[in-house]
Amino acid sequence: MSLLNKKLFYTAVVVGVLAMVATGTFATTPRYTIGGSGDERTVVDGATGLEWQQAHTLEAGGVDWKSAMAHCEGLSYGGGDDWRLPNVTELLTIVDEKLEDPPAINYVFFPDFETGNGYWTSTTSRKTGSSAYVVHFGEYDSTVGTGGVSPIAKTATALVLCVRGG
Repeated sequence: MSLLNKKLFYTAVVVGVLAMVATGTFATTPRYTIGGSGDERTVVDGATGLEWQQAHTLEAGGVDWKSAMAHCEGLSYGGGDDWRLPNVTELLTIVDEKLEDPPAINYVFFPDFETGNGYWTSTTSRKTGSSAYVVHFGEYDSTVGTGGVSPIAKTATALVLCVRGG
């Protein structure tokens, strides 16, 4: 192993240990690892096999549901072009309810995460086809707290985080 590779390896080990200390996760395999390259970093979830954008690629404040779906389906990012909008179950897997202050997500791996209006899922409300579910990583209102799910009109705006795999 070259000196550069040894330095990279040890740096990765230290980062992984610090992430486990920060999150209270002391598993033999880290829950999250960084993938992608350059400005197109991804987060690979070892528990689910899903790969997430490390940071969303749309403007702050969000977009409507149709635009969110189109954005993820057309995304070429982190070395892949098979991105999609996550369903509600998938998006809930990265909510970290142990965190007392929003955002309820591992900030070591998702450092630029916004709370805002919640994040779109591909899951349409069963009550009305004109609404889809969003997951809230920060306080939304008194009835939907951190990690809560609520349906909103597909014409409303929410944030977008694309996923692949699974």
